[in-house]
Amino acid sequence: LVCVYSEQLLNYAYRDFSLVERLMTQPRALSSYLLSGLVPGETMLGFFHDDFAPSRDWFDPPSTAAALGLWCGAIAFVLWAISRQRYAMSAFGLGLFVIGHLVEGSLFPLELYFEHRNYLPAAGAAIFVVSLLRLFFQNVHPAIFLLAAAIYLGLLASGTHGRVHIWTSEERIVTSGALIHPRSRSEEHTSELQSPDHL
Repeated sequence: LVCVYSEQLLNYAYRDFSLVERLMTQPRALSSYLLSGLVPGETMLGFFHDDFAPSRDWFDPPSTAAALGLWCGAIAFVLWAISRQRYAMSAFGLGLFVIGHLVEGSLFPLELYFEHRNYLPAAGAAIFVVSLLRLFFQNVHPAIFLLAAAIYLGLLASGTHGRVHIWTSEERIVTSGALIHPRSRSEEHTSELQSPDHL
């Protein structure tokens, strides 16, 4: 199907980045997806992410090469764990995360970053981290583990509470989006539609 309709499916004429730039950008996007799933912050959330800067070169921005190295190492770990039949849950979680982003993070000229793409892969990230924590805390007193878990859950609950407060008002959603993503054309357009001149 891709071969038959490749001209339409791989048309980058309407994008401000090329296929190569998109592929270079995806390791950075994967790192951001992973971080936002584990430590959700206000700056990573929102409806629109069209301000996610494409990678123009391996060192533009510098995090491009670092992110590529990180994910090459992660994939190598998964393959090593499968071949040695070790760390099965860690390998499964990391593999699920990467595979979950494989289609929308590959050749097709979609937006570079979209929050909804991380819904299923985030489960893989959670499995990966929990399995690592299990290995790390296996020789630690249970009380320390419970304290660390309680602190982390408390931080997540606090962040969720703040996000729910924003979502109680359409005006707050638009204002928050404009503050978090000031260079987003989509956010700017939405803010204009919500202005008194358009109501």
